[in-house]
Amino acid sequence: MSAAAPSMLWLGPDKPDDGLTPELVGSKAHGLWRMGRLGLRIPPAFALPTTLCALLDQDPERAGARIAEGLRAGVERLEAAAGRRLG
Repeated sequence: MSAAAPSMLWLGPDKPDDGLTPELVGSKAHGLWRMGRLGLRIPPAFALPTTLCALLDQDPERAGARIAEGLRAGVERLEAAAGRRLG
Protein backbone atom coordinates (compact mmCIF):
# COMPACT_ATOMS: atom_id res chain seq x y z
CA MET A 1 0.00 0.00 0.00
CA SER A 2 1.54 3.26 -1.04
CA ALA A 3 1.65 6.35 1.14
CA ALA A 4 -0.79 8.02 -1.27
CA ALA A 5 -3.40 5.26 -0.93
CA PRO A 6 -6.54 6.50 0.85
CA SER A 7 -7.34 5.37 4.37
CA MET A 8 -11.07 6.14 3.85
CA LEU A 9 -13.32 6.05 0.80
CA TRP A 10 -16.55 8.07 0.68
CA LEU A 11 -19.51 6.16 -0.76
CA GLY A 12 -21.91 9.09 -0.92
CA PRO A 13 -24.45 10.40 -1.34
CA ASP A 14 -22.66 13.70 -2.00
CA LYS A 15 -19.50 13.66 -4.12
CA PRO A 16 -18.65 9.94 -3.84
CA ASP A 17 -15.13 8.81 -4.64
CA ASP A 18 -14.68 7.55 -8.21
CA GLY A 19 -13.77 4.10 -9.43
CA LEU A 20 -14.60 2.03 -6.37
CA THR A 21 -14.49 -1.72 -6.95
CA PRO A 22 -15.72 -4.67 -4.87
CA GLU A 23 -12.08 -5.67 -4.39
CA LEU A 24 -11.27 -2.27 -2.92
CA VAL A 25 -14.27 -1.66 -0.64
CA GLY A 26 -16.06 -5.02 -0.39
CA SER A 27 -19.27 -6.10 -2.09
CA LYS A 28 -21.77 -4.47 0.28
CA ALA A 29 -20.07 -1.08 0.20
CA HIS A 30 -19.68 -1.32 -3.57
CA GLY A 31 -23.39 -2.06 -3.95
CA LEU A 32 -24.29 0.98 -1.87
CA TRP A 33 -21.89 3.14 -3.89
CA ARG A 34 -23.42 1.88 -7.17
CA MET A 35 -26.95 2.62 -5.98
CA GLY A 36 -25.90 6.19 -5.22
CA ARG A 37 -24.24 6.54 -8.62
CA LEU A 38 -27.52 5.38 -10.22
CA GLY A 39 -29.35 8.22 -8.50
CA LEU A 40 -30.99 6.21 -5.72
CA ARG A 41 -31.07 7.78 -2.26
CA ILE A 42 -28.49 6.30 0.06
CA PRO A 43 -27.43 7.29 3.56
CA PRO A 44 -24.08 9.02 4.06
CA ALA A 45 -21.50 6.24 4.20
CA PHE A 46 -17.78 5.50 4.06
CA ALA A 47 -15.66 2.37 3.85
CA LEU A 48 -12.12 1.53 4.82
CA PRO A 49 -10.25 0.04 1.86
CA THR A 50 -9.51 -3.67 1.89
CA THR A 51 -5.85 -2.84 1.22
CA LEU A 52 -5.57 -2.04 4.92
CA CYS A 53 -5.97 -5.77 5.64
CA ALA A 54 -2.79 -6.59 3.70
CA LEU A 55 -0.99 -3.81 5.55
CA LEU A 56 -1.93 -5.45 8.87
CA ASP A 57 0.27 -8.43 7.97
CA GLN A 58 3.15 -6.27 6.73
CA ASP A 59 3.21 -3.49 9.32
CA PRO A 60 0.61 -3.77 12.11
CA GLU A 61 1.61 -0.50 13.77
CA ARG A 62 1.30 1.51 10.56
CA ALA A 63 -1.96 -0.28 9.70
CA GLY A 64 -3.42 0.66 13.08
CA ALA A 65 -2.53 4.30 12.49
CA ARG A 66 -4.06 4.23 8.98
CA ILE A 67 -7.25 2.59 10.28
CA ALA A 68 -7.57 5.22 13.01
CA GLU A 69 -6.96 7.95 10.41
CA GLY A 70 -9.64 6.47 8.12
CA LEU A 71 -12.17 6.17 10.93
CA ARG A 72 -11.55 9.77 12.03
CA ALA A 73 -11.94 11.07 8.47
CA GLY A 74 -15.04 8.97 7.85
CA VAL A 75 -16.79 10.00 11.06
CA GLU A 76 -15.95 13.67 10.40
CA ARG A 77 -17.51 13.38 6.96
CA LEU A 78 -20.58 11.63 8.40
CA GLU A 79 -20.96 14.39 10.98
CA ALA A 80 -20.70 17.05 8.28
CA ALA A 81 -23.28 15.26 6.10
CA ALA A 82 -25.69 14.83 9.02
CA GLY A 83 -25.10 18.28 10.50
CA ARG A 84 -24.58 16.65 13.88
CA ARG A 85 -21.81 15.36 16.10
CA LEU A 86 -21.61 11.65 16.78
CA GLY A 87 -20.79 10.34 20.22
